[in-house]
Amino acid sequence: MKKTAAKFGALLIVFSMMLSLVSCSGDFMDRFDFLKETRATKSTDDDEDEDETKPSETETEPSETEPSEPEPTDPTPEPTPAEINEYQKYLIFPTEPYSYDKVHPEHKPGSITGEEAKELLKEIELDYLKEVINGNYVDTIILFDDYEAYGLSVDEVSWGEFEFDPEGDQEMIDRYINRLLELDFENLDEGDRIFFDKFLYDLEESAYAAQYPGFSFLTPVFNSLTSSQCEILFILDVITFETKEDAERYIELLADTDRYYDELCEFEEKRAELGYALTADSYEEIAKTFDSIVEQKDDCFLYDTFEERLDNIKDLSSADKEELIASHDQVMKEIFFPEFEECAERMRAIEPSETEYSVYNFEGGQEYYKMIARKLSNSNITPEEASDLVDEYFVETMETYVDLMLSAGVSGTDFTAGGTQENLDFLYGKIFEYFPEIPDHKYIFKDVPEVFQDSFSPAAYLGYHLDKMDSNMILINTAGSIDNFGTVIAHEAYPGHMYQSIYTRSICDHPYMYIFDSTGYSEGWAQYVEVNSPIFFGASEEELEFCKSESLLNALLLTMIDIGVGYKGWTLDEACQNINQLAGLPLLQPSDELKTVYNLVCNDPGYAYKYGVGYIMMTKTLDEIMEADPSLTTKELHTLFLDAQPATYEQILNTVLNKIG
Repeated sequence: MKKTAAKFGALLIVFSMMLSLVSCSGDFMDRFDFLKETRATKSTDDDEDEDETKPSETETEPSETEPSEPEPTDPTPEPTPAEINEYQKYLIFPTEPYSYDKVHPEHKPGSITGEEAKELLKEIELDYLKEVINGNYVDTIILFDDYEAYGLSVDEVSWGEFEFDPEGDQEMIDRYINRLLELDFENLDEGDRIFFDKFLYDLEESAYAAQYPGFSFLTPVFNSLTSSQCEILFILDVITFETKEDAERYIELLADTDRYYDELCEFEEKRAELGYALTADSYEEIAKTFDSIVEQKDDCFLYDTFEERLDNIKDLSSADKEELIASHDQVMKEIFFPEFEECAERMRAIEPSETEYSVYNFEGGQEYYKMIARKLSNSNITPEEASDLVDEYFVETMETYVDLMLSAGVSGTDFTAGGTQENLDFLYGKIFEYFPEIPDHKYIFKDVPEVFQDSFSPAAYLGYHLDKMDSNMILINTAGSIDNFGTVIAHEAYPGHMYQSIYTRSICDHPYMYIFDSTGYSEGWAQYVEVNSPIFFGASEEELEFCKSESLLNALLLTMIDIGVGYKGWTLDEACQNINQLAGLPLLQPSDELKTVYNLVCNDPGYAYKYGVGYIMMTKTLDEIMEADPSLTTKELHTLFLDAQPATYEQILNTVLNKIG
C-alpha cells in the first residue's frame, strides 16, 4: 500500500528529532526532570484533562530486585468494523510469528551472467524507480536534477495517487523478485552485489507486508511530528524554476493539494470507523499542525521565495511574472491554505477513542511492530533482543554518567566554534583525520519560520537533487540558544548526515541505495558521530565520555518507552515503574509531559527505535569489524564501513569481513 505516494520522509532527514530528555544544568536529579523540555510537548489549557494527567502524589520507591515485566494490560477487543466500510475485507493479519528463513529463503544463482547480468540489473533498478516514482511530480523533480536520465518524466503534475491495492503491490513485488533471481548474483562485482542483496532483502520484506494489508490500518495517516504536512512547506521551497512552464507546474501542484489531502483525510476517517480511532487529544495535536500552516496564509515565506525563484527564469517578461505571481497567490489563498483548514476540521470531527491505544492492543500489533522494527533499525534484530540491548546500554551508560558527575566532577562543556558557518568550517578542517575525503559540494542555509520554531528540532538537513552534489540545505532553528551547538552541526553536516549522504552518492552506482536507505542507518551514523564529536573541540577523555553518556541517555530512555508501549503493551504507569526499577531511581513520573511522549509512541510506533537501536547496531557493527582486524586505523574503519553502502548492518558486516579476509 502507498499511504502517501510522496515519500517526504525519504527526503527530509530531521536532526536532533529525539526529545531533549536530559537537561544540561542543575543538580543530578534535576537532570532527569527531562520532560519539561521535550520537543513534542505542546501547551495545553490548565483545565484540559486535569484528572487524567495529574502527576502521582507519591513516588515509587526503586526496588532492589531485578526489574520484572508487569503483567501487560488486556488488549482491547478487536475492532468492530462498520459494515459499510469498504476496507473491512482488508483486515488480514499474520496467524503465525515472522520467520526470517521463510521470508528470506536461500536462492540459487540464476543463469544470466557477465555483462548481460550487469546491464539487466541496472535495467531492473531503473524500471523500479520509474514504477514507484513516476506520477509523483514532487519526488521526481526533487530527487533528481536530470530526471530524464533515469527515464522519468513530469508529464502529469500531481502529489501522486493515493492507492490501496495490496493485490497490485504483491504482483509488482513478485515481478521484481523473479526478475532479480534470473541473474547469477554470485558473480556480480562488489557494488552490484551490495545493491542486489539489499534490493532483494527489501522486496522480500515488502512481500511479507503485502500479505497482511491489515497492517496499514494500525497507525494513523497523520501524526503531529513526522507526517507529510509537517514538512510540506520546506519541500515546496526547494522546487526550482528554470522555465515559465516550471512555475506553472508548481502552481498546478499547489492546486492538487486539495485532492490529495482530501484522499488522506478520507482514509483516516475510514480507519477510525474500523475501530482504530485516536483520542480527541491526539486528533487535536494533529489538527494543530494544520493550524500552523493556515496561520501563514497572509504572510507565508513561500510568497517571497516564489517571486525569488521567478528571477531565475531567463527572458521572463514583467507581464508574465506579474501574471504568475497573481495566479500563485490566488491558488495559495483560495485552495492551498483552505485545504489545510479543512484538514484540521476533519481531524477534530472524527469520533475519537476514549483511550490511547498502542499497536500492541490490536490484532497483529506485535507482528506489525516486529516488521517496522526491522526496517527502522536497519537490522534483523528482534524487538526482544533489542530491548535487552537497550536495557544493558542504559544501565552501563547511567553508571558512567553518575560516576563521572559525582566522582570526577565533570559537568559538561559547551562544544562549539561559534555560529553555523563557523562550526561547519571548523569541523570540515578536522574530520578528515578520521573519515575519508568527500568530493566538492555546495550547501545553503535556511532559517526555520517562526511559526514552526516551537515544534521544530534545533537543525535539519535536506538533501535534494541527489544526482549531483550541490543541492544540500541546512535548516536552522534560531529560537533560543543551543547547548553544544557544534555537536548538533556534527550530527547534521560534518561528519553526519550531509557528509554521509555525499560520500555514499560519490561511491555508489545505484541510486536505489541512497534514495531508499533506512533511517536506522542514517540516524545510527549521525548519532554515532555526534556523540564522539566533542573530541574535535578538544574535549578531555572524561568530558567526552560524560557528554556521550548524557546524549545516549536521551535516546535510550525514549527507546525503552517506545518498545515497552508498542511491543510489550505498557501503560503510562507501567512505563514509569519499569524504567524506575531498572534505573534504581524514581526517574519518571506519570506527568502531563510524559503522557505526551506516551501518545507520541502510540501514534508513531518506532519513532525512537530508529535512533536508539540504530545507534546500538551501528556501534556493534564497527566493534565487530575492529575485532576482525584490530590493526585498522579509525579512518580505515570508517572507510570500510561507508564503502559497504547503506545495506543492512548484517550485510555491511558480511561485505567488510569478506574484503578484509
